[in-house]
This record gives sequence, structure tokens and C-alpha cells, in this order.
Amino acid sequence: MSTKGPCVIAICKRKSSNWKTVTEHVISKGQTNNTLPNYVQLGDTICLNCYNGIVTRSSAIFLQHAQDNVERSEVEVENVKDLERSEVENVIDLEQSEVDNTNEIEFENIEFESTNNCLSFSKAIRVLTKILYSRENKENKPTIYPFDDFRAAMEEEDIRLKDFFDELYLSSNPQSKNVESQMRVKKQLLFVCYFLCGVRNKFVNNAKRDLSIYLDSTGVFDTTLDTLADLGITVISCSVLRCKTNASEEHAVVVDSTLAEHIKKAMVLNIDDYHSIHTERMPNTTTMSTAAHLVTILLNPITTQEAIPQANVHNHKLVDAEQIKINIENKFMTLYGLSHNKRWGFRAVDDEQKLEELNVHNYDTRLKEKHHIRSMKDVILVDLQENNLHTMEEYIDAINAVVNVPTMQQYIEKGHIIPIVADWPGQIHIRTAISSYLLYHDLSNITNNVLSFLPITVRDYTKLGITF
Repeated sequence: MSTKGPCVIAICKRKSSNWKTVTEHVISKGQTNNTLPNYVQLGDTICLNCYNGIVTRSSAIFLQHAQDNVERSEVEVENVKDLERSEVENVIDLEQSEVDNTNEIEFENIEFESTNNCLSFSKAIRVLTKILYSRENKENKPTIYPFDDFRAAMEEEDIRLKDFFDELYLSSNPQSKNVESQMRVKKQLLFVCYFLCGVRNKFVNNAKRDLSIYLDSTGVFDTTLDTLADLGITVISCSVLRCKTNASEEHAVVVDSTLAEHIKKAMVLNIDDYHSIHTERMPNTTTMSTAAHLVTILLNPITTQEAIPQANVHNHKLVDAEQIKINIENKFMTLYGLSHNKRWGFRAVDDEQKLEELNVHNYDTRLKEKHHIRSMKDVILVDLQENNLHTMEEYIDAINAVVNVPTMQQYIEKGHIIPIVADWPGQIHIRTAISSYLLYHDLSNITNNVLSFLPITVRDYTKLGITF
């Protein structure tokens, strides 16, 4: 007699018309692969697609489905136990009410409420894992790294976790540590939370993925990542490669959507060279070096400033003799007639002011008071391209990487201008391109998009209170 459907698997897509009977072999392989839901019994019918996912391929979908059913069964068992316990307590309450009904009922209510609000360690991890799984795999929310923010988000989902976090924090003995040590401990406790949740459910792995990508960027070998993955600290090297491939394919879309959020704000462009010279430099018959000369193209949206209109920005005279004379007379000659003391004067400043003045051009990010100034949190990496930045044409190629972004095309069409922070060669080449277009227009083989960019010096940019 031939086997007929339907398939008993709850997540079956009902696309197969071939059927399989659940045998001891199916149950054995499914339990070994952790893909068989606990409600499947010997003799049940499953379709061929589900059979392959459970027995042959060990599909991740069936892994998660089986695990969800195990957790659901645990909850049901606990609910039954709670119901039985409640019934027993009700019987005890009824018997004790003959002695002192009012006092005993109040006592039992308080004890019952206390029991419900207190989670054991394993239950707290289970609740925490469910919240993180939902955030990462269903809601696609970003990973939370500050411990206090992580705790607040988790307690907002389930207030019963408050006692768990209190105990976890007190276990680190915070009273014996200074402020810096306490901050470091909070980072370690956050890692413990993600680690334990990852042990319970391997699909809670966003933090491990981020750590793996960082380690990979530092040059860690794949074998090292795989070893750490066996310990549950990172994901395997193949997952890192897949993440990098997906990020590369989606980069253009992400950049365009991010810039669209700031299309009404001013934007500042930074074009700078980046030399990847940490390579083997032994020459061979074809090359002297494998070093790569790259250019980073960054856009920094200024959220506090509206978009800058392109109105009378470029001087069509290029070199304006009258303006040069006026500026020399008003800005320079009057100052040359003053002595140093009259020009700058003497003033007394305290040590803090001296330190601040000495640190004006200090780019040491280890200075904590400069962290917020050197932050690249809102900076958008438009492109990283191979480019020497030695000629005007190479600077135009870098600018075209910005122009080719659809959102930036709309930004330019609306008549907005984009300042470019550039060093001295950048100033010369970009201004040469602008001058060539103003003089020769289409004969210069340069598009009018170049007029939407204005080179500025680092000093001018620093006056805006913004840094890359």
C-alpha cells in the first residue's frame, strides 16, 4: 500500500507529492542531526522535501524548528508543574484556613507572587536568549554593546531579568574596583551574556560575528578563527567570508539609502590617499612591489547645517587682480606695520589653557578628551578605490565615485554644493579642473558636475568644529 499525505511537519511548505513513512532510521538520523521535532512519531508521514531537510541535509530551518519545539515543550511542562503546584497550594490553603483563614491567604499570596517574579539562572538565560533571537533574526535590530543599554533593553522586554543582572553585576565584586575597572568589567559581563545565549542557541551570533570580522581585519588566520569558533567565541571563517561578500555586494545600496536620510543637510567630502604598504616587497621578474595605492572617499553629513546652495561660489574670472589688491591691502599690509607685541600681545594663561592650545593639532586618539572630536560615527565610506591621486584626472575619477551615487545626483541637481577637504595637491588639481571647465566648458572633457564641489583647507574645515 502506497504512503499518502499530508505531511505532519508543521513548517512543511506542501510542495512535494512524494511521501515517506517515519521509520526508526528517520528518527535516529533526525535525533542525531537535532532536526527532528519532538511531536513526530514512528509511523507518521512526511513529504520528501522535509525528509531531505531532516535526514539528508540537516537544514538550519529544521534545526531551529526542532529547537523551538523543545523549548515550547519545556514551557508546557513547566506550566503543568506550576498548575499542579498551584493546586496543591490551594488544598493546603483550604486546610489552613480553618486555623487562620485571613492571615494564611495573605501569606500564600505574597509567597506566590515572589516565586513568579524570581527567575533561576537557567530560566533567565532562556528568556534572554529568546529576546536576542527575536531582535537579531526577526526584527533585524543592531547589536547592543554598552552594558547599561543592553541591560535596559532586556529589562524593558522582561522586568524579571532585573534580579539576574543585579546578581551578575554583583558577582564581579564592583565595590573593590575603580571606575575604569568597572567599565572594563561591564564589557566582560556583556560578553558573558552573549556567550551564554550563543551556547543555548547558535543562531544568536551577531556579537560573535562582529568580533570575528574584526579579528579577520587584523590578519588573524582562518584556523585561529575556527579554533575560537569551536570554543563558542567567534563564528567560523567561512561565515566571515560570507558576511564580507554580502557587505561588498550591498555596499552601494547601503551608501545610497544612508545618504538619502541626510539629503537636506550639508555634506563635506574628504578625498585622501591610503597606501597599503604592509606587504612582501621582494621583487620578482615582473614587479618591484605588491604595495597598493588606494584612495578613501568619505562623506560627512553635517546634521546641524542645512545644505549649502551653489550661489556665486566660483569666481569666473579665475584670477581677479582687483580682489587680490583689496585683500593684500586690507588683510596683510595693515598688519605688517604692527610690531609683534602689538599684533599678538602678551597674555597670561593657566596650565589647562596651555595644554588645550598645544593639542590643537594633536591627532592622538588616546587622549580621551579628544575622542568625541575624532569620532567617525556618522562618516560614510563611499568608496575605496585604487588610485594614486597624482593627476587632475585621478581626482576627477574620485569625485565621480560620489557623483555616481543616485542620491548625490539628486543633491547636485537641487543646486547644492559639497566642500572638499583636501591637502595641497588636492587643492591644486581640483581647482585646475574647475578652472578648465569655466574656461573651455565641454572642450575640457570635464562635466559641469565639478562645479558642485569646492576645495577647502583643513584649517577652514576645522573652523566649522568638525573633523574626519
